[in-house]
Amino acid sequence: MKNNLIILSVIVVAVAGIYFLSSGPKSGSQNYLSGETVAVASLNQQNQVMFSIDAKRWQFTPDIIRVKKGQNVKIIINNTDTVHGINLPEFNAISDDSIEFTASKTGEFTFFCKNFCGEGHTGMTGKIIVSE
Repeated sequence: MKNNLIILSVIVVAVAGIYFLSSGPKSGSQNYLSGETVAVASLNQQNQVMFSIDAKRWQFTPDIIRVKKGQNVKIIINNTDTVHGINLPEFNAISDDSIEFTASKTGEFTFFCKNFCGEGHTGMTGKIIVSE
């Protein structure tokens, strides 16, 4: 009886794992396995890569931005419930509405909500990944 229960548990876990891995992301920006969303860039007339992200209690969506070193970047913040803003200290970029900077170094850099927005404020972060 105990062996049957163990075998059944293994089968259930395996089937669930196969289902979630095979279903994959339903859109180009959502990573369902990690829960993270990745921003999609557009190019404006100033040859900047532009991103638009929503800011609402207590999250940025998307919360990951990927750029190449040397790119000029503009991030527009859509404050949906209050004024959150964005603070990206490594590139000296801070504003309520949008930031612009040149991705001059590689690495992963955390951006933060600029304005106190309640109990989840300190966890309201996102990530910019700059690669070669």
